[in-house]
Amino acid sequence: MSLGIAALGASLLWFLHGCSSGAPSTLLLAPMVSGAELCRVPAGGPHFGTEEELEAHCSKANLSAAGLIEATLSELGPEVSKSGKFELGYTIPVPLLKLVVAGESGWQVDRRAVDRLAMTIKESGRPVILHLFSTHFGIGAPLEEYLARDPANLAVSALGLMPKDKYYFIDVYPWTFASTDNGITRFREMAIAQVLDAVCLLPEADRRKIRAVTLLGELHHFHADFQGGMGVGGPYVVSDYSAASVN
Repeated sequence: MSLGIAALGASLLWFLHGCSSGAPSTLLLAPMVSGAELCRVPAGGPHFGTEEELEAHCSKANLSAAGLIEATLSELGPEVSKSGKFELGYTIPVPLLKLVVAGESGWQVDRRAVDRLAMTIKESGRPVILHLFSTHFGIGAPLEEYLARDPANLAVSALGLMPKDKYYFIDVYPWTFASTDNGITRFREMAIAQVLDAVCLLPEADRRKIRAVTLLGELHHFHADFQGGMGVGGPYVVSDYSAASVN
């Protein structure tokens, strides 16, 4: 993550809420709801065997995840508690690296996917927290493998460049945070700028549903054997010992 990303996030909140002030009268409960790229299939609709098939259908039909989110949250409780002290909203994960796809002219932001994200916010009546992420935990985005081939994007231990690792069945990419003059920073900023643009085009009432923007988990040191290397049974090999970090 770079300061540019943090600045864009701050700009988004400023645009959404202006100079409003005052303590909130309710506490927002916002569980993270995965599947922002999916949608709810109506009863009697087609059956999909995998998430990939469902995602392709939702994208082709240009359907948002609002119905899926509402169906999930409605099982947890009302939008506002009887006491009026609690609101039930949601946190929606925005996978920045998955939003960048290969096109005829190179890597580019999938604006259709970004607009569907904005549509979810518009069509859902619930308050929302945007979780912008491009963390070390892999999400199966083709861009990740492309970026991992460039040493400028990776952290370095005292033993040298850190390789891609595993945390159980999840790929772990040791993205560097010691420098920002690299591809991963440029692609992160490219994606977040498009998200910012799409969200800021929403009507004011929809923009005000966004209560916060979080970048949770973006900065992370790494150690060899990410799954089991935090113990004391071997040498403690951690990042970051890149030239930029040492300097």
